[in-house]
Amino acid sequence: MAMTSNHWSSKTTRQLYRFALNLTRSEAAAADLTQRAFTIWAQKGRPLSDASETKNLLFTTLYREFLTRTPCQHRLPHEDVDGEALDELPVIEPAIVETLDARRVVEALGCLDAIYQTPLALFYLDGFSYQDVAETLEIPIDMARSRIARGKAKLHSLLMARRS
Repeated sequence: MAMTSNHWSSKTTRQLYRFALNLTRSEAAAADLTQRAFTIWAQKGRPLSDASETKNLLFTTLYREFLTRTPCQHRLPHEDVDGEALDELPVIEPAIVETLDARRVVEALGCLDAIYQTPLALFYLDGFSYQDVAETLEIPIDMARSRIARGKAKLHSLLMARRS
């Protein structure tokens, strides 16, 4: 079933806004950032024909714009994860996932450092693949997987601490 361009555009706009809101934690800043991403895209004069490619490029544009507007002191250093560290990450049981309230999860996600929050939001909230996350954030795919795994572990710990 083919989607109309209006439906695709509306859905993508909501996803971009939600991603921007996760980055900025401000509704006004998120709206500005979302609009700026579309403006930059429109100025390049590219058609919105290939939905998946355009979506990835819009997310990349939004993220780059966020980085240029964010002071350097707010950016976090890179952390590599070796094989042993990946083995130390906790396993999240399916029963726990089923009992969590979505609002609590999103609130807890907002408490994570951006280095983990951004890949998690792209992967889980926006349905990006590891490759799409890596391309959007302009990082190697292994680093994207690592940040998602570490972010998931930090989110799990945070939710368990709040549950008590």
